[in-house]
Amino acid sequence: MLEPDNDISIRWLMKSLLRGVIGGLRRNRLAAILAASTLTVLIAFAVYSRYDGLRQYQNDVLPRLLRLETAYNNSLRTAANASGEWRAYYFKEAHSGVRDILRAAGLDRPQGYGARRKHRQFVRYYEAIDETFHSLETQMAANPDMDYLGQLTKKMDELRPARDAWAAWTNQKPWFR
Repeated sequence: MLEPDNDISIRWLMKSLLRGVIGGLRRNRLAAILAASTLTVLIAFAVYSRYDGLRQYQNDVLPRLLRLETAYNNSLRTAANASGEWRAYYFKEAHSGVRDILRAAGLDRPQGYGARRKHRQFVRYYEAIDETFHSLETQMAANPDMDYLGQLTKKMDELRPARDAWAAWTNQKPWFR
């Protein structure tokens, strides 16, 4: 049986490890100083560096998405101002614009964690709009006189906070109608 002062315990293990570390630091002062300074610099970079991929996103991804969104918005405005078959034509053209946005967004791979999270939010917004277009086009086939633009606008208004949060993150103006 072990004596109480020679008993192996967690406390004894921690003391032993601490003595070993302190002894190693005393023997290798230069290496310890360099390691501590490197650790301090890396921690400072990690804390103060807020790399979320925004700059890369603004330069590489955002211009293409904004160009496609502008074409989509133009189709929606034209559909709202048109009547009859032209209205349906521009409505379907706007749906094609949503598919183009989703296709382009699917090809982009933002680098930072924050950029990926916000980009995914943007994609979810347009996926919901795409689903709405699909259901409205199905309903249009059965009832061509329905107010499909009104229903689409209602759905877009419901989803607008997600789109506006993405726009605020990218430093863009909130989405215009």
